[in-house]
Amino acid sequence: MALEIIKQNFIILFIASFCLGLDKGGLKLLLIVCMYFLTKIVPSKDMLSILAPIMFIGDIIPIYIYRKDVNKKAVFSFLPYVIIGIILAGFLSKNLDDSNFTAILALFILMMAIMMSVSQYKNSKKTVEQLNEIKKPLSPPVKTVLGFITGISSISNSAAAITNMYFFRETKTRQEFIGSSSAFFFFVNALKLIVIAFLWKTVNAQTLLLAAAMIPGALVGIFVATKLIKIMPEIVFKIIILISVYYVAIMLLLKNFL
Repeated sequence: MALEIIKQNFIILFIASFCLGLDKGGLKLLLIVCMYFLTKIVPSKDMLSILAPIMFIGDIIPIYIYRKDVNKKAVFSFLPYVIIGIILAGFLSKNLDDSNFTAILALFILMMAIMMSVSQYKNSKKTVEQLNEIKKPLSPPVKTVLGFITGISSISNSAAAITNMYFFRETKTRQEFIGSSSAFFFFVNALKLIVIAFLWKTVNAQTLLLAAAMIPGALVGIFVATKLIKIMPEIVFKIIILISVYYVAIMLLLKNFL
C-alpha cells in the first residue's frame, strides 16, 4: 500500500517532505503545511504516525549542536504538565473518526495562528528594551495551565505558539531558546511516538516506509531553508508563515464540510 501511495502521489509527498525540511531548517511552522499535504493522501491519524518518527529523530541534531545552551530548569519544570496533556489527548482522540479528528486538528491550528498574530502585533509595537522587560519567568499556576494546553495540542503538532511564548519568557539568549525548545520537543516527540504506536496502534511498516520516503525531500528543504534565512528579511518569513498557517486551518475545516 505504501509503495502505491508513493508512486501515485510522488509530487505531493515531495512537497510535504520539503516543507518539513524547511521547518527543521529554521522556517518554523511550515510543518503545518507539510501536515496539510499529507492529509491529502492519508488519513489524519496516519499522517501523524508518519511524522512522529521523523520528528523524533530530527530533534537529535539541534540538541547536539546546542547541548551546552539547554536551560534544564525551563525544560523539566514545564514537561510534567505537558506529559499529562499528551496522555489525556491520546486517550480522548483514540476513538475519534478521521473527520472529527481533522476538524479538531484544524481548530487547534487556527487557534495557534490567532495567538501568533496577536503576539506579533503586540511585539511589533514594543522596543527591544520593552521586550526584554516582559521576559520574566511564568508563575507556577500559569505554567501548569500552559503546560496542560501544550500537551493536548502537541498530539496534533499545533503547540508551537504556546511553546515559543514559554521559552521566550524562560530563556535569555537565542542559543538558549533553540537548545531548550529542541530538548523539550525531543522528549515530547518521544512520548507522542509511544502514544501513537501503542495507544493508537497506527505506526506500522507502511507508515515507516512513507516516513523513509520523505527523507530526501526533507534534506532538500533543510538546505534551502538555511540559504533563505540568510537573504530574506525576518518580517517576510513571518508573513508567509502566518498566511500559510491560516490557509491550512481553513482548508482542513472546509474539508469536513465540502
